[in-house]
Amino acid sequence: MSKAVRSKQEATPTGVGGSVVLSRDHASVGRAIRIGLMWVGFVLAGFVAASAQDCLECHDVEVEPMAESVHSFLDCADCHVGADSQDHPDVVPQMACVDCHEQTAAQFGASVHAAELAPEGDLNRGCSSCHGDPHLFPAAADAASPVSPLQQFQSCGECHNASGLVDRYLGSIHARALLVSGLIEAPACSDCHGSHGIERPAEDASSVSRARQPETCGSCHRFLFDTWQAKSAHGLAWKAGENGPVCSDCHQSHAVQMATNASQRLKFPEQCGDCHGERYATYRDTFHGQATNLGFLTTAICSDCHTPHQNVAAEDPQSSIHPTRLVETCGACHPDAPAAFLAYNPHIDPSQREDGGPVYFVWLFMTSLLIGVFGAFAVHDGLWLQRSLVGMAR
Repeated sequence: MSKAVRSKQEATPTGVGGSVVLSRDHASVGRAIRIGLMWVGFVLAGFVAASAQDCLECHDVEVEPMAESVHSFLDCADCHVGADSQDHPDVVPQMACVDCHEQTAAQFGASVHAAELAPEGDLNRGCSSCHGDPHLFPAAADAASPVSPLQQFQSCGECHNASGLVDRYLGSIHARALLVSGLIEAPACSDCHGSHGIERPAEDASSVSRARQPETCGSCHRFLFDTWQAKSAHGLAWKAGENGPVCSDCHQSHAVQMATNASQRLKFPEQCGDCHGERYATYRDTFHGQATNLGFLTTAICSDCHTPHQNVAAEDPQSSIHPTRLVETCGACHPDAPAAFLAYNPHIDPSQREDGGPVYFVWLFMTSLLIGVFGAFAVHDGLWLQRSLVGMAR
């Protein structure tokens, strides 16, 4: 190949597979641009660092803890808008949490806490009340965070323990599961009440209102909730919007205990009696009620016969006390009981003839005998006293 041809080929860009090979001059220009951009980045980074350092010359803030904060990537002026201007105000501008956390701020602004923590509508002021020092914010999931599940009872308790709410929670099965057993999925305050959009419990929008409480509890107790709402007279009434018991009426709210706990088991009849007063009175008069009143844990309570989450009317074939299911229900405690045993009425009122004629007449006879005997004693003692007084007067 001649020198003339070789020189021409070297001066002309060639294509390889459709691509173009740049000349040395073009490559030099690209390298210069990249180096220039790198220097611009270094200069900007130095400016940001310098601006933060300038703030620290006047503002006494510990730098090392800030480096561990969830906000460590931010510069001072990102939160304190205007702090980096030449006309630096005498007072440090308020934090601008709302600028980054718009959705959260909207929820907080509509919550019951906003009126107390941000009375003038400045939502930025309320954040640190729960989250702590904004310069030291750890992530919410961090165990050291004031709003982590492990710390919430202390943070919330600063305002909500006047009536002992937090103390009752600390004695509950939920708190023991979270704080003693270390089950991080166990409920803390925000799991039931929500976080930023908390409403008063009396408001229907509240996650712990009577309208929404079963669903809130059901987020953890899914199978019980599904059974309760579909197969219980209580759950069916709730679904229909009628007045009836929800979770906390039977299990309490903050002081909820394991249902099999001895002291809790003995309390259940009384709790059922809050709504079923007449049935509670007749239960206490029978053997079952008398035995549990003495502390016998193996004696039947309401839920043993009626079931806790599937209790329906006795005439319903699905009811545990329907005549076709009494052998199964009573047999749980009395496996060898004869068929005649099933005729026993655990809620009989002996003063009502329609509850049982023979029992009523026995009650009538014994009551009359009791009144007659004590009445005769009273007359006898009265006459004896009168005779004694007359004798003493003579």
